[in-house]
Amino acid sequence: MPDLPEEPTSAEPSPKGPEPREVAELEERLSAQSARLDEVLRAYSRLQQEREEFRRRLERERERERLLELERGNVALGLLEAVDELDRSLASAPEGCQSLAEGVRIIRDGLLRRALASGIEPMKALGDPFDPTLHEAVDLIACDRPEDDGRVVEEVRTGYRQGERVLRPARVRVGRFPRETEDSGDGEG
Repeated sequence: MPDLPEEPTSAEPSPKGPEPREVAELEERLSAQSARLDEVLRAYSRLQQEREEFRRRLERERERERLLELERGNVALGLLEAVDELDRSLASAPEGCQSLAEGVRIIRDGLLRRALASGIEPMKALGDPFDPTLHEAVDLIACDRPEDDGRVVEEVRTGYRQGERVLRPARVRVGRFPRETEDSGDGEG
């Protein structure tokens, strides 16, 4: 028998690669996606930089506001010290100087208005429990009622705050109820 070329017996297609047209399309799509990814990454990087710059600017603004509030408080404290001096002058004014005392009172009231307009406010102290963060005790006063023990019974100088910040603690006298102790051998007496 003569040699005849063999015919393929299996129904499997012969292995062949993708068409050049498909390869070109895929490469083009890959290139477009890569360019788009680079563009998105650059945009993301810009957003990150802008976000960081905004955060730093916000921190600077907050610091500026905080410093401004501190300075307002310092100016107000200066005005309050002047008001205190004028109060002492009014308290010691001789009887015959009513017109001078009235002029001093007008100046005092104007300074106090300016101080209060800067955002400070007087603190209520009378009757409150003594708190060393808000009050400066200058004396203890014997009181008749046990509920006044440890409470502010007299305000010597008004305290002021600006928001939550205490600008000047109130000078106060604190009530002390005398306790009868059974154990008096503590060395006091």
